[in-house]
Amino acid sequence: MNEYDRKIIDNYERLGIAESTKYTLEYLRLGWMFHLLQTHECHHRSKFHSKWVVNMDIDERLVYTGPFNLKHYLRSMPSYIGEISFPTNRVLKTEQVPERFLSYDQLLEDMLFLKYNKTTEISWYNLKGIIRPELVASLFYHWSYFQFEGVRVMSVPRRIGHVRHYRNMNKSALNGNWIENYNGSLTETRLDPSFEKKLVRAVKKRVKYVYDQRIVRCEEIPEWLTSRFRRELLDCKFRYE
Repeated sequence: MNEYDRKIIDNYERLGIAESTKYTLEYLRLGWMFHLLQTHECHHRSKFHSKWVVNMDIDERLVYTGPFNLKHYLRSMPSYIGEISFPTNRVLKTEQVPERFLSYDQLLEDMLFLKYNKTTEISWYNLKGIIRPELVASLFYHWSYFQFEGVRVMSVPRRIGHVRHYRNMNKSALNGNWIENYNGSLTETRLDPSFEKKLVRAVKKRVKYVYDQRIVRCEEIPEWLTSRFRRELLDCKFRYE
């Protein structure tokens, strides 16, 4: 991501909602598999603060359709289960995301879950896992590669949940020509309508809060502050400078 995209991630971090680890040398020295280092760094840290960890990309969404909720389902797992694997379907993403936020009309037009809905069937072609980090020794990309003795991996039935992957069709990207090798049919699928509405509101609210921020103008600062502190400390600019 670029520095403009980083504004959203930085906002989540400032509010204590999320943590991020930045790697700036990806692809430059070690090739595209460099992110395995990042995955394992996150995996080993999570052993000390998380019972379950979802190992998925930013263009993927876990859709839980089982009884109660996902937390309840995870708590029902036997103690020897170190990973539960979910099947996936792919949603055709045919265009690039706009580089910058321009307007709320544009935002609504380009929200992935509203714009793209042509979907493959749910399959095990690319499974994704939720792991118990203290039971797993090593990870591959989206699933555990090696578990400790006595630990088992369980496949989740399609009726319980799946991963919705907004898969790029950019041929210059990794596996960007996947649709050319796909022999199945496509159907129109969407997220749950009530959840979709909540998500639209949440995205608009977050984007407005982050991208509507601007520097404070000197003339907007109360006079008692400007007389007490030097302008360098206030870090402001006049509107017409």
